[in-house]
Amino acid sequence: MQAERRVAELHRRGVDGAYLYGAADEPEHELAGGLGAFFLLTEPPERYGLPAEADSPIQENLVAATAAALGAGLLAAAAAALTFATARGRQR
Repeated sequence: MQAERRVAELHRRGVDGAYLYGAADEPEHELAGGLGAFFLLTEPPERYGLPAEADSPIQENLVAATAAALGAGLLAAAAAALTFATARGRQR
């Protein structure tokens, strides 16, 4: 990954504090299962306005998002069935 090469280059140049925040950390240090984005930082995340322990919005809303998607799918299926039944009723 290009970002990892950039961190290695910064380390070679003496910027020992450079690291990738939120990118493929070891499982015990992984931020909320991955953030879906990462940042190359040279100081603690709070210095940049980022939380020290970030929460993944994907995992945080997983149940609610799944329920909403299922509900929308069922509503669309019911609307299609109603439209089909109404159209068939008009043909008779």
